[in-house]
Amino acid sequence: MATGIPCSADVGTQFEQMKLRSKSTFLVMKIVEDEVQVVETGTDKGENGGVQPFMEWLGEDERLNECCYAVIDVAFTTDDDRPTSKLVFVSWVPDTSKIREKMKYSGTKDAVLANLQGAAIKLNATDISELGAEGEEIIAKAKTFA
Repeated sequence: MATGIPCSADVGTQFEQMKLRSKSTFLVMKIVEDEVQVVETGTDKGENGGVQPFMEWLGEDERLNECCYAVIDVAFTTDDDRPTSKLVFVSWVPDTSKIREKMKYSGTKDAVLANLQGAAIKLNATDISELGAEGEEIIAKAKTFA
């Protein structure tokens, strides 16, 4: 079910810059005034690229209860010891958020993905255990595509 909520032009632009390995390690997008907008850009790098900084951002304040989309630059070493990175799209729609918000975010996800050409790895999470306390599930998902 599509909601008809569009993405701002900034979403695609910032994602393209991220793909070109700019300074961004993660992007957070939210529905603001009936439009999906980038609300946070992370530039800190942890051991696994943007995973740890994103998890720290998500754990602040009441963000664990708020829906959002994120694209995370996940850096890791493959089984044959090659350093690599993958971009992972995360749809964070926690069970604790309001039903109306969950419906808006679930219905808008496909429109967001249409603006993120090249985000092949997708992770839907409704609980912190689906991301891992330190983001280990995000890293494991990225490794399956290495």
